[in-house]
Amino acid sequence: MRATHVLLGIATLWGIWAGSHWLLAGPDELQPTLPRPVNDVESVPIQRNLATKATVKPPSVKAPPKATPRPATTAVSVPKACKICDEKMDPPVPPTLNASTSLICQGFWHRRFPGKGPDEMWPHCLKDGLEERKELRKTLCSLCKEGAAAAKSPPKTTPKAGILFSIGRHHLHLVSASIKYLRKSLKWTGPIEVYCDNDGCKSDCNEALEGQSVDCEVLKQKFVVRYTSKLLAVLQTRLDYVLMLDADNFLIRSPAEVFDDPAFKRGVSFGWPDLWGSACQNYQWSVTDDNPRGVMLAGQSSWRDHVLWPILDLPWKPEWAYSVELTSSIFAVNKRTPYAVQAWKLAAWMTERPFWAKVLYGDKDTIRLSFLLLGVPFELLVEPPGQVVRSNNPGKSGRRNYLINKFRQKPISIDQIKGRPSLDVYVIDPKKSVYPTKGDNSYCAPEYDAYANDGQHFDWDDSALHQEIIDKHLHKLLDHFD
Repeated sequence: MRATHVLLGIATLWGIWAGSHWLLAGPDELQPTLPRPVNDVESVPIQRNLATKATVKPPSVKAPPKATPRPATTAVSVPKACKICDEKMDPPVPPTLNASTSLICQGFWHRRFPGKGPDEMWPHCLKDGLEERKELRKTLCSLCKEGAAAAKSPPKTTPKAGILFSIGRHHLHLVSASIKYLRKSLKWTGPIEVYCDNDGCKSDCNEALEGQSVDCEVLKQKFVVRYTSKLLAVLQTRLDYVLMLDADNFLIRSPAEVFDDPAFKRGVSFGWPDLWGSACQNYQWSVTDDNPRGVMLAGQSSWRDHVLWPILDLPWKPEWAYSVELTSSIFAVNKRTPYAVQAWKLAAWMTERPFWAKVLYGDKDTIRLSFLLLGVPFELLVEPPGQVVRSNNPGKSGRRNYLINKFRQKPISIDQIKGRPSLDVYVIDPKKSVYPTKGDNSYCAPEYDAYANDGQHFDWDDSALHQEIIDKHLHKLLDHFD
């Protein structure tokens, strides 16, 4: 009891002194002394209550919330296709690859195997396909190992985004007009790279594009199939985010809209749909020896019964990316995405192989299939292309002149401009009611390149779209052609 009184007296004297000191203190002395940072409540000194001898912690000291731990680096998932590295390179033959089943072995109407009609072509296609399947698995396994190693050391630099062209010398007048439009009308100031197939083309490129801040380069790797050049350019470029364009595909919106898209930033690459898909089987052509079913011969790489699916060990699905072909004239690839570069290498390898040259239609098919096979995030944009047609009977009939590629429901480029644009044209746009086709989630233009207004497939009277394409863009493009 006596000890308690002594303690109370000391506390009273301390309070009187502290109060008088506060009244006399200057402003500088009133600044509080910051306590030493406390990372965990367990580091606060433990005190003992002298009266009860109980161990207590100062009630006025609150433990700060524990710092949220930084998430561990997300492990990159290994593509399912890479499981072949643990299997035999000469695997069992899928049931669909047998002598009694005739699968589709061609792209469009091009027949590249001996024989008349699918049944006579099939034995030759089957023999070559089984051999190719072995080579494919070896190449795929090598790329899987390369992708796994690359995923362990992702680049840390800021990604570089830009536009890429791959051309021959005869394309320079188109690329020059396209780049002038990008710089002057679309105000694009980012990188543009042009890859040529020889030194003479590079020299002409530098001369033609002088003052446009363009890098002209020569492809280092040789190729046999001309389609492969653009694939090799994407692999050689210093760009990380690449919008690849054919020389005759003219952007009419800033490429920044693609690079800034949330899906692209998450690592998704973009492909644009072509006019053809599995739904082409719903349209009839003439019955011939080469076409006994009389179906429209277009878009076969998106059909369920094409030989490519069992050769790739990739099951066909009634989904847009499987049942619609893409156009190779525009593609946006995020090379920072794990296995994206390997998918691109696989596409280049397939494009050069004789077997795939026989059953597919070039890089437009190999790019899509390589991304699907390796499971690289990839979006085949859902809006089918509009068309710019030449027409003697506006609103009634026309023949395709240009294509209109769209991005997020708005036109982004005009494709197949081979020279000075014609203004004597008319815009038609697919009706939303005809895509995607129910059942196979697909789309197909009803004819190859000539159309009649049947009131079912196209809108022929979209004046706003007509004005945007013809008056706003094609008219301005004329100013950039020499």
